[in-house]
Amino acid sequence: MLPERNTKYKFLPPEFDPENADMVRDAIHFLKKEVPEDFESAARWYGNFQELSDATNEVQTRFDLLMSLDSQNSSYLERLQRFEREILSQLIESRAELMDVYLNSCWRGSMHADDRGKIHSEIVLRRRFASVELGPLQIEENQMVREFKNFSASATCLYFGRQTPIGIV
Repeated sequence: MLPERNTKYKFLPPEFDPENADMVRDAIHFLKKEVPEDFESAARWYGNFQELSDATNEVQTRFDLLMSLDSQNSSYLERLQRFEREILSQLIESRAELMDVYLNSCWRGSMHADDRGKIHSEIVLRRRFASVELGPLQIEENQMVREFKNFSASATCLYFGRQTPIGIV
């Protein structure tokens, strides 16, 4: 079971649940339609974008951790697959459009004036690899990595007369 989230959101609604596909869809919809017009709305837009990304990354990381600790637990695997299918796919499909909103905004420079272009250059790099066509491949890659981890975790060999997991050898 995933531990309770103690995250307090500053921009997303307090009841926001990153495992709820409808809530994620609504957050993405807000980001697509609320193009910032001034510094205040830019801060709100970027805050929502950052919190949405962080919240969903946290869920995926938790599932990956739980799967690595108990690779045979089918309920974790089902929840992770549902997360990838219903939530992660929405984000991947919208990522390029949202990055373009950020990169083409006149407020972008003033939002991150003190980071010496770090966030901008990171998003420019990520934008090169963001496309709707790559989404299914990214999810398939996640699944293949998970299968490999499960395989390698269960692989054993005879080591000094004892069956020992290969990772320990």
